[in-house]
Amino acid sequence: MIKNFALSITWFEPERTVDKEVLGKEASAWGWVQRIDKNRKQIKLVNDDGFWWIFFNTIMRIERIY
Repeated sequence: MIKNFALSITWFEPERTVDKEVLGKEASAWGWVQRIDKNRKQIKLVNDDGFWWIFFNTIMRIERIY
């Protein structure tokens, strides 16, 4: 975990299940990784607008913001 730069993270956000298939949408936010919770397998992404807990297995893309 490097705290000196911002990231843009895109993840899958499930909305409902239909016939054992999970349907949802892409969500994205930018910010800094404030915490990594290895037990719950989540990261906490924070910025000026708020924060998000994002599960490792839902992350689709991570990009560094320069």
